[in-house]
Amino acid sequence: MKTSGNKPKLFSIVEEPIDLNQLTVMVTRPNIGGICIFTGVVRGITLLGEKNLITDHLVYEAYAPMAEQKLQQIAVEIKRHFPKVKQVAIVQRIGNLEIGAIAVAIACSAGHRSDDIFPAAKYGIN
Repeated sequence: MKTSGNKPKLFSIVEEPIDLNQLTVMVTRPNIGGICIFTGVVRGITLLGEKNLITDHLVYEAYAPMAEQKLQQIAVEIKRHFPKVKQVAIVQRIGNLEIGAIAVAIACSAGHRSDDIFPAAKYGIN
């Protein structure tokens, strides 16, 4: 994942595989006891009505500066709707992604698992 100096960026568009361990580190603080990470992966079969649509890969494109601003805006909304959430990180991968590749990851952390981290991550992906 991209870094700003030596510090990973909390909101980034990347071309390399998303590192969930690094994402966890990014939202961990001494007052954090719960982290919820949502990962969206490229699926190979999509049910549409009674038909299965087959996908062999996806290609994602983005204008990184604008997209990273939007990711940061989503994080601000998460914190406004779920004030117990302490940290948010969102990473979107671009380029040619094969089936099973992580396309997006959202990490929300708080003092405890009951501090709305699950609905916060869901809000972030929706």
